[in-house]
Amino acid sequence: MMTKRSRANRRTDTGWLDHLVNIEDRMHRQQEWLKSHGQPLVTFTIKIPNNIDNNALSHTIFDQGIEALYNACTERDWTVTTRQILYKPTGPEAIFVINTPSASLLKAAMIKIEHSHKLGQLMDLNVTDTDGHTISRAGCQMPRRKCLVCGRDKDIFDHSHHHGLKEHISKIREIASSV
Repeated sequence: MMTKRSRANRRTDTGWLDHLVNIEDRMHRQQEWLKSHGQPLVTFTIKIPNNIDNNALSHTIFDQGIEALYNACTERDWTVTTRQILYKPTGPEAIFVINTPSASLLKAAMIKIEHSHKLGQLMDLNVTDTDGHTISRAGCQMPRRKCLVCGRDKDIFDHSHHHGLKEHISKIREIASSV
């Protein structure tokens, strides 16, 4: 007989499996787009917990991120050559091919969105250069992302899982209410 706890774990495992499959599909799509377009890519997802990653809040964050990306490109006279926007059960995601002089400049513009937009902390705007390398913040001499809840270095602190889901959701709602 299956207990409540084992059913809950099974649902969580399925959620994680969906996310892992989605990441693999996204990576494959990125490689195909690099081959066919030969220009840097921006892959856009949102950074919110799995159980709330496909609702009105996530769509608001996503729509504002797309608008911010287009504004950043327009300000710099860059062209969005093509795009694909997907609304998956695991949350919205998009891939953009950007005609830009440099993937590093593109990454700096995306980091600016993540730091300056009211919802930027909840956006994940990754840049892949024409050789298929992900451009890192460190490669652009930019600071690491910070934990949403306490502001500590996310890359180091996040692995300790110090904050609970309720704290993250509360902070996400607080950030989103500012818009």
